[in-house]
Amino acid sequence: VPPEEGSESSVNQSDASQHNPASQFLTIFVDRRPGESLGMSIAGGIGSVPYQPVFVSKVTEQGAALRCGLRVADTLLKVNDISIVNVEHMTAVAALKGAGLNFTVEVSRVLESGTP
Repeated sequence: VPPEEGSESSVNQSDASQHNPASQFLTIFVDRRPGESLGMSIAGGIGSVPYQPVFVSKVTEQGAALRCGLRVADTLLKVNDISIVNVEHMTAVAALKGAGLNFTVEVSRVLESGTP
């Protein structure tokens, strides 16, 4: 389903050159429609074995996540102004569920080889 007219989503790339050159840091604006699923699953967090940071494990074809630019393997850093670095899995789930219809997600994305 294509986005409705007037629906906004944006991806802003920040300067990752001072960080790991193999990653980019993005702020993604999620604009969910009333009743719409976020359309993604997450994994990781404190307590996961082996430990992994919270990351996107699945993005469905229907839902705000795909439309707004989230990708499988994106590491979640913040939901709005709430850090989800080094938190338990359920804390990250609660942050996403409580974020509302319009919110920002800060992610770290590993660059594919050949990406400038």
